[in-house]
This record gives sequence, C-alpha cells and structure tokens, in this order.
Amino acid sequence: MLTSLKLKFGAGLVAMSVLMGGAGIANAAPADERAQVVSLTNQTRGQGGAIPLIESAELNTVAQAWADEMAATGYRHSDATWRSDRMTPGWDTHGENIAKGYPNANEVVAAWVASSGHYQNIMNTRYTRIGVGYVAGQNLWVQIFAGYPADRTATPAPVPDPAADAVKLYKVGYDSTIFEIVPGADGSESAVALTYAKWRDVYRLRAPEPASTDFVKYPWSPTVYAVTFWPGGESKWMWTPLTFPQWQTAGQPSPRAAGWIKGSYYYQWGTSAEIFVEGADGVNHKLSYPEWAASGFRAQERRGDEGYLKLSWAPEFARMSSLSTGAGRPMGYDEWQAEAFPTPSSVQRMPGDTFYSYRGSSTVWYAGPGMNRPVSLPEWQAAGSPAPIVRG
Repeated sequence: MLTSLKLKFGAGLVAMSVLMGGAGIANAAPADERAQVVSLTNQTRGQGGAIPLIESAELNTVAQAWADEMAATGYRHSDATWRSDRMTPGWDTHGENIAKGYPNANEVVAAWVASSGHYQNIMNTRYTRIGVGYVAGQNLWVQIFAGYPADRTATPAPVPDPAADAVKLYKVGYDSTIFEIVPGADGSESAVALTYAKWRDVYRLRAPEPASTDFVKYPWSPTVYAVTFWPGGESKWMWTPLTFPQWQTAGQPSPRAAGWIKGSYYYQWGTSAEIFVEGADGVNHKLSYPEWAASGFRAQERRGDEGYLKLSWAPEFARMSSLSTGAGRPMGYDEWQAEAFPTPSSVQRMPGDTFYSYRGSSTVWYAGPGMNRPVSLPEWQAAGSPAPIVRG
C-alpha cells in the first residue's frame, strides 16, 4: 500500500511517503543494516547526480525513536512538529520515508527507489543529512531527511587519478552492488564489492558497466541463480541464488536450464547404481543419463555403507545409515520423496533383524530397521520360515 503526502511547514517543505511490503515476513535486521541503508541511498543519489547525504547521529536517534513508536502503537507517519522538535535548529526542509515488511536494507531501499514518491525524497537535492531507524522484529523502517543550508558548500572539482580511472567497475543487474576488478600479485584478477565510501572517494561515483550475468536453474528446482562471469574462468564466477525481489529487479529474466550449478553435490548410495545430485538449495534429484552427461559427468561420492533396503515380502523399507552393522530406521513417503525416490534394494532379510514370538502365543513378530510388527504366515514363509526366538 502506497500513500504520498506533501505538507507546507514553516519556511520549509516537509515531504513524507509510506511504503508497505509483504505481510508476515520476519527476519532480524543485522547490526549494520542502518549503515547499509545509508550507503544504498547515497549510491542511488550518486547515480542521479545528487551529492551524498551525511549520516547524522541526531537524525538516527530521531528515526529510531519513531520506529520504536510505530512498533508500540501502530504503523503511520510521524508528525512534522514531532520531528522538528527533536532536530537541531537551522534546517530549511525535512522529510521522511517509512516502510514495513522488508527483511533487509537491500530490499527496502529497492522498494523505496521503485516508488516515485519515496524516490523523490531520496533524490531531493536540498537534503544534506539522513538518519535511519528500524525495528527488526517487525521489519519497520524509517528514513529521516533534513536540509541544512550550512551543509551546502561548494564541492571542489575532483582531481583526476589515472590509476583509479584504469580500474574497471561493474554492477550486477539484480541489486545495487558495484564491484571493482582488482589485480592480484600472481597476475590474476578478482571482483571485489565496493563500499560506498571507496566508490565516492576513489572512483568519484563513476558509473559502472553492467556485469556479464546469466540466469540459470535446474529444471527440477524452483531456485533461479545469477552467474556472473568475472575474469579468470569458472573458479572466479559468482553464483547467487536470487530472492524474488532480486529476480524482479533483474527484469524477471527467463532462466535457461543448467546442467551444473556451483555448490552441487553428486552422490551414489551403496544399494543402487543410481546417481543423485543435491543442489546448493538443498533440493535432491535422481539423474537420468542425459542429465548426468549435461553436468559434464561430474564425479560422485559413493556412500557405500549407506542406502535403502526393502523386504521382498513386505511393503516397508528402511533408510540404512550403516549397512555393515544393520543400523537404520523406517522411512516414510515424504522423506523418500524429499530424497528423490531412491530405488531400494530388495532383500529377504535385513542386517541385524530377527523373528520372535512370545511364550504361549503363535504370533510371530519381525524386528528390523524398517519395522517391528507381527507378520502373517505368508510373510513369514516368504522370509524363509526362520525359527522365531521365544521371549517371556
């Protein structure tokens, strides 16, 4: 929900904008989220030619006070008088952005930038100072802006730096991060994320080039990855699993099907020749031969003492953590599905199992890794009619 409001207050213009994100998101904001909001806001201003804002401890206190107030009494704008009463005199304009429901600085600033009213506040050239407040438990965010004429001094023209001008700068398409390409002592190059201060002071807010990025996913998984091709080959590529807002920021690209994604784990159980892959997102998949070929025939780990067993005469099967010792447990359908339906090895008996009966009873019981229950006569016969151990 978006509302924009402008009010005249004294000699200055007071601007306010409200933004509400998705409901029900809960994620504690890290300690540096405030600094990240300031950095991203100044990056946005720099891209539009506006001077960076000065982070003000006083305005941080004001913004935090209002974030705390909203957490206690409800989501709404602060009153202009409430703000100005807490600010050092001398301002000629001030404003506010608020937002709710965004779990981190990247997402809330991206949402403000995408909203015209909030973007106008961020880009207001009369503002010179900024303060940020947030309440992590409720994902409440506050930006307080103020303009002080004393801050608006002429900025001297930057002195050209040929060494800095030779460094390549790139920006990925799914968030606001800018990277510099840094040469190593061995002649290799690495992409390093820039801080706003370095971008401003060393590179004088030079516009970066768009990074070469592809968008891929496994056909069996919903996760879309951005792979950015930094110099130096595959080992230098940057793989990023995208959040939904990042995918939207990138322009909602249609990902191509990938044969291999970095961080994938290939493995094989000791009870089958099937090959599986677990993606970096934790999704498991049983590979067909063409899918394994598409991965470049990646080497797999043979987990020889683990696997899945099923009794040939019963429907139950077991996840074996140690085939050699008979250690295992029953496995339900949901877990089997999550493991990508590994085919169990059919056996007449499982390691360490036993048949037993109670004295005075004709009922035969089976106890093994996959079950502990009475068995029918046909099941007992199919198991080889083993003599049960008499208990009690």
